[in-house]
Amino acid sequence: MRASQSFFFVSISCLVLAVVNIASAGQQDCQSYENKLKLLQIKQKQGNSAKRQQSLKTQEDKAWKKLQLCKRGQLTGKSNTKSKGKKGSKKKKVASKQKSIAAKKHQASVNKHETRKPLTSLVANNPVVIKSKYQGKQLQAWLNFYQSPKRCRNTKTMQDFVWCAEDKQRQQVIFEQQY
Repeated sequence: MRASQSFFFVSISCLVLAVVNIASAGQQDCQSYENKLKLLQIKQKQGNSAKRQQSLKTQEDKAWKKLQLCKRGQLTGKSNTKSKGKKGSKKKKVASKQKSIAAKKHQASVNKHETRKPLTSLVANNPVVIKSKYQGKQLQAWLNFYQSPKRCRNTKTMQDFVWCAEDKQRQQVIFEQQY
């Protein structure tokens, strides 16, 4: 009786270790993609030219997509893409082809929903021009007229911010009626 219990315990232990090994092997395979993505993100945070920044962004997008495919188990290595000659039967080839077509369709639908917008560069060749609503004497009159309430000098809540924006609009209406 004891021998069967110890055999059962040993077989369960081996099974658990095998499952843990398989799970950790999959994570280690994706670790290289994750490391590459992190490295590219670190490079992006450094000062770069606009052209270099765009290149890094493209590389990051590709690395991110590869990492997602790896995590889903859809990334096929170079060794998996080689044909094995005449060993496989026609049924296996057809089934494999159908699986790859289904995987491509699934990936296309996933990509449609996972599109990442490209970041716009903060570097601009043209000067930034900010115009106020009022110009010249009218601007000076507005600055003399507008009185910011104490509540609006250090807003901490969205409710206060909205109230201040509405108050400024009310004062603008009154100003425009008087001017």
